[in-house]
Amino acid sequence: MNIHLIRHAKSNHLSDSGVDFDRALSNKGIHQCQLLKNYLSQYPEILKNIYCSSSNRTKSTLNLLFNDKQFEKLIYSDELYLATAEFLFEFIISLNSIEDITIIGHNEGLSYLATYLTGQTMLLQTSSLVSIVFDIPNSSWISKETGVIMNQYSPQI
Repeated sequence: MNIHLIRHAKSNHLSDSGVDFDRALSNKGIHQCQLLKNYLSQYPEILKNIYCSSSNRTKSTLNLLFNDKQFEKLIYSDELYLATAEFLFEFIISLNSIEDITIIGHNEGLSYLATYLTGQTMLLQTSSLVSIVFDIPNSSWISKETGVIMNQYSPQI
């Protein structure tokens, strides 16, 4: 099974409302999404089970990446907004999934989670993807440093 982690695209520093949760993507973020979308076109398995933070910037990233796709499962979650690595780890385990899992979220939680799962220090830039493969039957068996990086991408602009 595989875990795919996608950090949202570059966002504006402020929102019209002044609330972090509401920040929109910047022009750079929109361009990052175009590049990442092209890269992701070769990985249809990423569409199996998507869990996305319900913030504006993560939902916008998802829409730009996959606006023409049908999802097997798509769940928006307030709990994924600025989630810690510890929360994300427990969340993945609790899914008890035999299918690939994709999480679209935020840093530092995603970077620390990728580091924890692989044992390799990682810093996910905006609009980055890391796919981690596990030789286990379902997500409830995931543990520290048992994952291997299958692929990694970060748009360079």
